[in-house]
Amino acid sequence: MQLIRAAGILVALVTTACGGATVSPSAGPSSPPAATASPTDSPTLAPTAAASVPAGDVLAGTWAVSRTTCAQQQAAVEAAGFTAEQLTSVGWGPDCPGAYTIRFANGRLVEFSSDGSVGWEGKLRIVDANTFEAVDFDCSITYDYAIDGDQLTIDMVEDVCPAYSEAQLLGEQVTQTEIYETSPFTRQH
Repeated sequence: MQLIRAAGILVALVTTACGGATVSPSAGPSSPPAATASPTDSPTLAPTAAASVPAGDVLAGTWAVSRTTCAQQQAAVEAAGFTAEQLTSVGWGPDCPGAYTIRFANGRLVEFSSDGSVGWEGKLRIVDANTFEAVDFDCSITYDYAIDGDQLTIDMVEDVCPAYSEAQLLGEQVTQTEIYETSPFTRQH
């Protein structure tokens, strides 16, 4: 009995040390991250919601970005590592789109542009307490997120659009960075 209890404690310790991750024998090597954070990047905030609250409930609602400047948007795409050559190749320029509002409801993520029109809508899938995925018929985009009080920080992790050319995918990635990584979103009451 003590051997079984000791084995159980060991499993609990290993699971805790690994962050609760489970290892599958059939799992292959994980792919490298798309970008590595530099020491100058803003720190990632830890979610403040209790672990017992489903992530979808934590995200539910409407979140808005306050007015952002072109300089802030430029800084966000530069911080993400896009080069001037890449930005020029996708036609990114000084005509900044402004602030966005997003809504998580009924299994959907809806982006509203600064004029209030729907810019994009995708099916929402919560991956874990720090990650969600939005999917439409063309693309599957994975985001890390953190909530600190009424502030929601979102970071695009992966953007998979199989039907897109390399140039189209790059343009999509720049746009996603500009929308989600320029400024935190604030929960609307």
